[in-house]
Amino acid sequence: MMICYSSAKALCNLQEATLNSFGLTGLQCMQRGFSFSLYVGLSCIAIHLVAIVSPDPELNGDAREYLTRHMRVLEKVMEAWPMPELENQINALRDAFSADVQKPFVLKPNFPYGSPHPSTQSSPPRGNDSFQPVIHRTGSIDQHLDIHGARQVSYTNHPITPPIFAGPLVSKSESPAVQSLVMMSQGSQAPGMPQAMSLTGQPA
Repeated sequence: MMICYSSAKALCNLQEATLNSFGLTGLQCMQRGFSFSLYVGLSCIAIHLVAIVSPDPELNGDAREYLTRHMRVLEKVMEAWPMPELENQINALRDAFSADVQKPFVLKPNFPYGSPHPSTQSSPPRGNDSFQPVIHRTGSIDQHLDIHGARQVSYTNHPITPPIFAGPLVSKSESPAVQSLVMMSQGSQAPGMPQAMSLTGQPA
């Protein structure tokens, strides 16, 4: 984490220095275009947020400052090169963590104690109860599929033995599940079927 956080701070300092010295054109030319700056900035912001909530003083000491500085870099880049998808992500971050969305980014003073939208995440306890039967049902369905799949695998293993001929497979292939297995295995079994027919035809 220390390596990641040190890299995030170094990238913030580099982007700020490039903007101050050469403007947005310099940032575009020196950092592989605005797309690179935006995606790197979003990754660094995630690291800054983790550092803020970390109990380690070496991480949370200046994390709030770097988060604010990096968000302002992204705001300047988005003004010159707006992209709908990235703009929605940055606006979502501003709505969640900015003290005033009408002004340049400033982190909420009560963060991380006032996490974004805590009531919407913890208010519906009934939703968990309603989803529990679905989880159990899916588990039972998975078990049924596993048992059913094991039976289907046993059918595919039987034709390998010499005493069993191709006749029973044709009758069993009437079910859709077996038809799909037969179609999947046609590439490996089809060459062997003419040989079995020729062997049975020789004594006659």
